[in-house]
Amino acid sequence: MFKDKCIIFDVDGVLIDTRFSYIRAIKKTVKYIVRYCFPAHSSNFLVTNDMIFNFRQSGKFNNDVDTAYALSLTIICHPSTISDLPSFITEVAARATYGGIRSVEDYLSAINPKQLDFIKRKLKYPNRITETIVSRIFDEYFYGPMLFRKRYGINAEHYFGKPLIQYDRRIITRVSIRKISNLFSGKLAIITGRSKLASEYSLGDMYPMFSQQASFYLEDEKRSLGKPNPHALRNALEVFSCKEGFYVGDSPEDLIMCKNLNCTKGFDIKFIGVYGAAVHPRRIKEYFLGQNCPVVKNVNELSNIIYKVNSNFKDAQ
Repeated sequence: MFKDKCIIFDVDGVLIDTRFSYIRAIKKTVKYIVRYCFPAHSSNFLVTNDMIFNFRQSGKFNNDVDTAYALSLTIICHPSTISDLPSFITEVAARATYGGIRSVEDYLSAINPKQLDFIKRKLKYPNRITETIVSRIFDEYFYGPMLFRKRYGINAEHYFGKPLIQYDRRIITRVSIRKISNLFSGKLAIITGRSKLASEYSLGDMYPMFSQQASFYLEDEKRSLGKPNPHALRNALEVFSCKEGFYVGDSPEDLIMCKNLNCTKGFDIKFIGVYGAAVHPRRIKEYFLGQNCPVVKNVNELSNIIYKVNSNFKDAQ
């Protein structure tokens, strides 16, 4: 049916439910970083799912370590003249996130410049895992000591407990992936913000069903190639010798990436949004519908909507 097309998947929130792994890693990292910078800071404040979602909704925080960093900066630079910290975080997320972490830094520099300068020099983010405590803490929590050593070739120094990646829950079923694979003659791939190691770990025996030549793991690449840069998506289509296909994602960055590629002459990638494993399913569903995107609650419903998406697109031409 779609022999001249391919289908490419995001992992987090699409193939894997990460609400109990990555979200927890963000919260633990923020708590650690705040205490690391200011040991006397109140430990009673808790980062909420709403706060994380507000940053992600901007379309510039697909990287969860960036989100942890932005939240840490906002909490630490919170001016004493504003008593309501949650409202301040909401304000920063709403006004300063379009440009990612740099825009958060710029916004906070007008509010608490001395504090911000001190924190930036102390954290040195973004940087290599051996240079910044932010990435190191996040990955030690997420991978745990054994996978952290496998990933980086160095020992964990701060966390020795259960890896949070173990809380990943696989959503895609074997029946669904086989059905989708048959529709696209096996032309399935992954473009994800996580590493190859984390993808293989959580997908388990389904991992080999995705073309590794056409898959890209953006955590293993330069930051400049991360979403919504369409570089990886373009390369995946070229590996399959396709000009058309589908991308299945769960975030604004995923949609923007597809739009960016479609601005390139000769490419046509149709985006399908998945919302069931989002931090706020209803809000992300409404966002996608507001962008006129087809949506499914669960990736296992995908084969039922692909025909409709393809038919609707042809009718619109």
